Amino acid sequence: MTPEDTIRAYFNAFKTRDRETLEKILTPNFIHSSPFGHFNDRDKMLDAIWPSVGDRWAVDLEIFGEHPAFMVRYRHNVAPQPLLAEFIRFEGDKIAGIEVYLGKGAVPGMG
Repeated sequence: MTPEDTIRAYFNAFKTRDRETLEKILTPNFIHSSPFGHFNDRDKMLDAIWPSVGDRWAVDLEIFGEHPAFMVRYRHNVAPQPLLAEFIRFEGDKIAGIEVYLGKGAVPGMG
């Protein structure tokens, strides 16, 4: 699987409720940082975030970069369709870290 395939699998696994795939493609010491929280452990992040992500999350993915670092831009399929971006860092063939950036319209009352 290419890094781009892994990134698509990451987003798809959240949307399809496939925790097993997430556990396979994220390192155990996976770091996730966003305005909504910071996690230094894959399983703790999945316990906290995974249940709340719906199937309208992260549509129209645009992937930029090359291994080991990528930027992914996407929108949510809800009004007003906010734009977001994630900086994704790999260790080998697994995702080791993600930093989430909120764009225009991602926060109520802004954009």
